[in-house]
Amino acid sequence: MQVPSCVLTGKQLHNFALRGLDGRPWEYRNHRGRVVLLVFWETTCMPCRAAIPYLKIFQNVYGPKGLEILAIAYEDGSPQEQIQKVEAVRDRLKLNYRLLLGGEVASCPVRTQFDVRAFPTFVLLDEGSRIVYRQQGLEAVTLQELEMHLKSQLGVR
Repeated sequence: MQVPSCVLTGKQLHNFALRGLDGRPWEYRNHRGRVVLLVFWETTCMPCRAAIPYLKIFQNVYGPKGLEILAIAYEDGSPQEQIQKVEAVRDRLKLNYRLLLGGEVASCPVRTQFDVRAFPTFVLLDEGSRIVYRQQGLEAVTLQELEMHLKSQLGVR
């Protein structure tokens, strides 16, 4: 298995592999069957940082109902420097969801195949690994829409 790698056909995600903050490979296919929110971000992006409190709430409220949040960070520097930047934000802001490293911005197949052009970008996958919602940027309306889609996918009123 190559890391990073991504197999996305149209709106159907088959698998992707990235490294976790521990440096070990993490594969999507081992975590299928859940509603998954992918968050493409970087630590220096202010709208990305502004989204964090909401993502923590979503994880607390909807995690027990089947939501998994995967935040994929794109940082400059060596792999070790990237890990340090993400860990610093995680520790300071007490992030409660899984963090993965996207690696080099230009060459990451996950970013390329999901056509991520700006941070943050949110992509919601249903239990069948299909893209059911995507949004670039962050506005209050985005967060309300996102929560509406989360509730709908999880069958929550």
